[in-house]
Amino acid sequence: MRASSDLRKYTGVYDGTIANGMNFAAMGAGLVSLFKKEDRGNKKPKKKTPELDFKTFAEATCPLDFFTKDLKLNPYEKALFLEFCTANPQSEIILKQKNLLYTMDFLYAKNEEFKKLNTGIKN
Repeated sequence: MRASSDLRKYTGVYDGTIANGMNFAAMGAGLVSLFKKEDRGNKKPKKKTPELDFKTFAEATCPLDFFTKDLKLNPYEKALFLEFCTANPQSEIILKQKNLLYTMDFLYAKNEEFKKLNTGIKN
């Protein structure tokens, strides 16, 4: 070591080292770590998107006046009607499809059942 440090004083002498050389071992370890699978225990759980329920889906996709003008529901009946629709297993299928026309068709069909049920309670 001492001999090479002494040689550095002279500018014309080459001692075999590369100034500002690359560390290939560190680069290789970095590449391997990119492709290596992580341990299951140390892995942080990924954030999942919250599940969307039918009530919020119907309120978000259908226009505001759809429930009052088309379905002829009172504002206080709207929440009860949406809970009635959520209880139906077909609402989950419609929620997965996320199609506005299927949703409105389902709401029209459920509105007729809801009105029959609602008038049966009043009598």
